[in-house]
Amino acid sequence: MRKTALFCAGLLIGYIFDLIPSLFEIVANTNICIESCPGVLRGISLAIYAAMPILWGAGLPLTVGKPQASRILICLLLASTFVMLILTWFLYVHQHPH
Repeated sequence: MRKTALFCAGLLIGYIFDLIPSLFEIVANTNICIESCPGVLRGISLAIYAAMPILWGAGLPLTVGKPQASRILICLLLASTFVMLILTWFLYVHQHPH
């Protein structure tokens, strides 16, 4: 039961990371490419959007309770944030090429 709850919490955390590009659009009052992206960029972003909740859903139950859990989760948090910010930057640069 506890592992299932942690898995669901991890999925929700992963979905929150998926919202970073949308949050950027709202805060910066700009738009990033969605349909106008080239196929490769669209495929990469789709893979990242799918992998983030799965990574957090699997990672959270596996790390909680371990001696180094906080260090592992902080590294996962920083890596997830970095990946989503890089993706957001690529999507923005493609939409606004100047």
